[in-house]
Amino acid sequence: MQVADGAGALTAVCPGPSGASAVSFLEIVNISKHFAANGSEILALRDVNFQVGQGEFVVVVGPSGCGKSTLLQIVAGLEPATSGQVLLDGQPVTHWGAERTLIFQSPNLFPWLTAEKNVAFGLRMAGRSASDRQRIARKALARMGLSAARDLYPHELSGGMQQRVALARALVLDPRVLLMDEPLASVDALLRSRLQGEIRASCAGKTVLFVTHSIREALILADRVVILSPQPGTVRREMALAGSAPRAFSSELVGLEQEIKGELMDAEARSQTSASSATRSSHTGAVDQ
Repeated sequence: MQVADGAGALTAVCPGPSGASAVSFLEIVNISKHFAANGSEILALRDVNFQVGQGEFVVVVGPSGCGKSTLLQIVAGLEPATSGQVLLDGQPVTHWGAERTLIFQSPNLFPWLTAEKNVAFGLRMAGRSASDRQRIARKALARMGLSAARDLYPHELSGGMQQRVALARALVLDPRVLLMDEPLASVDALLRSRLQGEIRASCAGKTVLFVTHSIREALILADRVVILSPQPGTVRREMALAGSAPRAFSSELVGLEQEIKGELMDAEARSQTSASSATRSSHTGAVDQ
């Protein structure tokens, strides 16, 4: 199947998991994750496999509860996988490292620091001089259109401004991989559209793994989309999107959005039916005993 974007470029839609179009830089290999809860075991992720090429912007999309955030924390090295591994440039990821920076849904700024000092915080931890910290932080804020806000504290900034400060703070560390966990989920639609453009511009040339529950946002932002099934999350298919991002949301992409929504709804219905059948079988077995 092919879909035309707003500029008339064609989008190749892959029917199943595939390798990255670029040389693999970040590899997610057979990742599964189990959680213990209320005396039972919950399977959050099952055999997740995909790759991210260097400089590629990949968006993972799926319904709430499919394990997207868990997967991102595993890639960041903050949460161990039950099985499988993450490889960065061929080396296993076993713990958190400064080469991977994670941006959360909440900006998580330090309330006692100004915008400039929030951006400079990681540089301070890295041992950069005061003059370097100031120069780099001010340049990053200027790129985000926040030069006039550099001396303001988080409570004096709007939600969108706070998120831009958080993005600037991550980018000044020049991470090899930028991980984003639904960073635009809490902003209004108008601001979200503006920030989508700023994110793509700021992350040009960066390797980015971005997760969202919004199919529309995925289609607007991504070089490639990885679609996860409802819990347990596993890769249903990948789509390589042609043309520059962020994309105008054309009628063709609206059709693709509806197609993906329908696919995920069908998958969720099948999952719920299977779970109900398993529960009934378990109860029947208990009665028979």
